[in-house]
Amino acid sequence: MSNDNRISEVRTSQAESGREDRILTFKATQLVWLFFGILEGLIALRIGLKLIAANPQSPIVALIYGFTDLFLFPFTGMTATPSAGGMELELSSMFAMLIYALIAWAIESHLGDLLSPARHGRSHYRNDE
Repeated sequence: MSNDNRISEVRTSQAESGREDRILTFKATQLVWLFFGILEGLIALRIGLKLIAANPQSPIVALIYGFTDLFLFPFTGMTATPSAGGMELELSSMFAMLIYALIAWAIESHLGDLLSPARHGRSHYRNDE
């Protein structure tokens, strides 16, 4: 008996259309959520530090306050800030967290259209009627 059992392997490959666009959109979405997640975390940390009356002269506390001041500037003075014994409850910072979460969601939901408008059948550069 001869051993003529041959095994052959057939491989096919097919280019997946739009794969690069999906990868780009996914990575951009990750960056958006990373940036806004870090921002939200720092604002929450600021709220906690204000609640426990952390020493603003401490380098780390000063760094957190200084960085978050840049993003909380539009919300300054929006609401009263209840305080007692040096502790403060920054309601405007809580409102800012809500607004920044909505901004992140809006950016993320439209990111696919912004990065590859042709894939979605519409163009932002011409007037579709």
